[in-house]
Amino acid sequence: MRKQERADWVRHRARQLGMTQTELADCTGMTRAYLHRLCTGGVPNPGVLTLQRLAQALQLPTTALVRLWVDEHAS
Repeated sequence: MRKQERADWVRHRARQLGMTQTELADCTGMTRAYLHRLCTGGVPNPGVLTLQRLAQALQLPTTALVRLWVDEHAS
């Protein structure tokens, strides 16, 4: 999955849950700027705890988000 597709996917999932980007950032303990960089590839190797916090906020298993980042780097 390309970086922009990943960012769109995260945004779409947040919208499905009725969350704004600000609310998503608040739920994860990240700033909106960091969340944006994370989703668009500005943070090339995020830690598992970072992805875990994002997964929890998006109500997804952590493995689903880890796969998004690993698949991109494996291509």
